Amino acid sequence: MTDGPMTDETDETLVTLEVYDGPPHEAAADLIARARRGDAEMSFGPPPTSTTPEPTTTVEVRTDLHRWTLRAADRSRPAAVVTARPGIGAVVVDIVVAPEYRSTGVATAAVERLLAAPERLVGDAESILACAYGSHPAALRLAARFGSTVVAARHHLVRPDSGPARRPPEPTERAPIRDDRWAVLAETPVDGGPDEIVVDADDDARIELLRSAGLRHDRTDVLIRTATGSTP
Repeated sequence: MTDGPMTDETDETLVTLEVYDGPPHEAAADLIARARRGDAEMSFGPPPTSTTPEPTTTVEVRTDLHRWTLRAADRSRPAAVVTARPGIGAVVVDIVVAPEYRSTGVATAAVERLLAAPERLVGDAESILACAYGSHPAALRLAARFGSTVVAARHHLVRPDSGPARRPPEPTERAPIRDDRWAVLAETPVDGGPDEIVVDADDDARIELLRSAGLRHDRTDVLIRTATGSTP
């Protein structure tokens, strides 16, 4: 972790990084909100049924890369935000890339540099955990590039938007995951979220039972572990 703002700038690199303690500042928070609105429309965002602890470290990623869709600027632009937060027995990292800078290599460049000096983001942790919500293709490609391993997967099942559905097996609330692999995210359930049930992808018997009751698959989250010091 850092004792205050720390800027890492190298002319020969695609990105510059600013690392600081605490949650994202206003501009970075706005980038996250804008990106997640788009992700939510495709079921790629964090589930609205829970909250997570506030980030303890933030990395603002900026780039001089010019996109033809953007007006030219005389300074680097914010392209992504990386945050680290406490999980249960692990450090959880989230990466959010601005929509206009996706598929440009900025996320790969940022992660490569952060893993080369992981103490800046996660202290002395030997590995980090991340979640590819909705099996986000870009997140899974990035994880594969750095040799990450899949720890677990979970399915979100929902009732159909229309038509009758048989009553699902008790209990009808969101089902607990059968082991503690997902507990590391330190998610806290909230009221008022979508009517859905979350089940471990390995729990074939419960999945079949829920589907027989008329629930359908909505999306799948993938939990990923990456060793610090990994290189692509």
